[in-house]
Amino acid sequence: MVHVVHETHPEIVNRLKRAERHLRKTIAMIEAGRTCLELAQQLHAIEKAVAAAKKTLIHDHIDHCLAHAAEDDPKGAALGGPRTVNLHSYWDSVVVDGLGPDAETIAKALSAQITPAQRKAWAKDGPKAWALESYAVAKASAYTLGSAPGCASDTAPIALPDGYEAKARAAAALQLQRAGVRLAYELNRALG
Repeated sequence: MVHVVHETHPEIVNRLKRAERHLRKTIAMIEAGRTCLELAQQLHAIEKAVAAAKKTLIHDHIDHCLAHAAEDDPKGAALGGPRTVNLHSYWDSVVVDGLGPDAETIAKALSAQITPAQRKAWAKDGPKAWALESYAVAKASAYTLGSAPGCASDTAPIALPDGYEAKARAAAALQLQRAGVRLAYELNRALG
C-alpha cells in the first residue's frame, strides 16, 4: 500500500481533531447531566467538522488522485482530451460545455423544458435535502468509474465506459434545471 500525503491532509487532520475535541466535550457534558439542547449543539458541531473533513478528502481525491490516472494517458483521452486532467474538469469542460454553445443558450433550453409540476416538486424540502439528492445523483452518475482509491502515480488511466458521456450530460442538465428552480425559489422567498 502506497503512503501518500496530500496538501489538504493537515487541514483534514485539524478538522478531525476539532471533531474529537467536541466529542470529548460532549461525553463530559452527558456525564455532567447537561441539557439536551447543549448536547445537540455539540453533536451538530461534531457532524459539521466530520462532514467538512470528508468533503475536503473527496475533493482532494477527485482533483488529485483521479488526475494522476489521466496524466498517465499520453493523449489525455481517458478523461475527454488533452485539456481535461481530472473528473471535475471533465464535467466542466466536456459535459456542461456539451449542453450548448454558451451559458445563456443552455439556460434558455433547460428552462424551457421544466414543467410546472417539476418546478413545484423541486422547490420542496430545502437545502439539506437538495444537497443529499445531489450527492446521490453524483454517486449514481459521476462516480461510477470503478477506480481504485488512492493516488499512486503508477496507476493506469481511467477509461470512461461507453454511454458515460450521455448519462453525464443528462445528469448535468437535470441538476442545472433543479439548481435554477431552487435558486429562484430561495431568492423569491428571501426577497419577498
